[in-house]
Amino acid sequence: MDKYPKMFIRWAIIYLLIGTIIGFLMGVNMINRSVFRFAHIHINLLGFMAMIVCGIAYHILPRFNARPLRWPGLVNYHFYLANIGVIGMVSSHTIAIATGLSIFSMIYYLTSGIMVLSIIFFVANIYGLLTDPKPKAEPEKATSSPKTEEENPLQKLFSASQVVGKPGGSISRGERCRKEVLVGDMIKVYPETKKVLEKHYGENCFTCPGQQYESIEQTANMHNMPVEMILADINKAIDEGLKPAETMQ
Repeated sequence: MDKYPKMFIRWAIIYLLIGTIIGFLMGVNMINRSVFRFAHIHINLLGFMAMIVCGIAYHILPRFNARPLRWPGLVNYHFYLANIGVIGMVSSHTIAIATGLSIFSMIYYLTSGIMVLSIIFFVANIYGLLTDPKPKAEPEKATSSPKTEEENPLQKLFSASQVVGKPGGSISRGERCRKEVLVGDMIKVYPETKKVLEKHYGENCFTCPGQQYESIEQTANMHNMPVEMILADINKAIDEGLKPAETMQ
């Protein structure tokens, strides 16, 4: 899992713990309910629920759609702005209710705007993934029967990425890897390349179903890494794996 999706989920768990503690203290009348009600609701809603949804969405949706985020650089801004928004809104509103000082009401309005901006960043990135791509279908496959699609729903789910990746997605032993080669095909032909993917993407990469439908270029884009660097490391591993066979010949 990438850095920021993981951080979204970690902070969501922290907010869940804080929200649960506040709810318990309110329930046993150890803190004032009217003062902390807003904090309790928004820590659970914007802190826990929203952040865990965002973390999972950033990790899962690009892989299931085999398409990178349009603006991956916005993810880190979304993370920091969302935390500033949650913490700022909750703390300033609570203090404003408890003290009546107008300065904290102003801080609440400001941090509320920051929270809205962070959500706009999320919507801008995710909405594009939910729009069906318009790949160029091969003529002989244009008249596929509905029955075939119903029999294989997983293939239907990844159909867009298959059309994009399949034409140049295969590779044979002895060939060097290209950016359009499918990850799953590459691993079958060159198992030694798994160490490269593990180095750059982590061990969880091999449990992702998208590897059967994603190209080297697509996975690099999804992990916000230069495809040239990944491809160079892959071909280096391939060259090293072919050396013993070449020496024996």
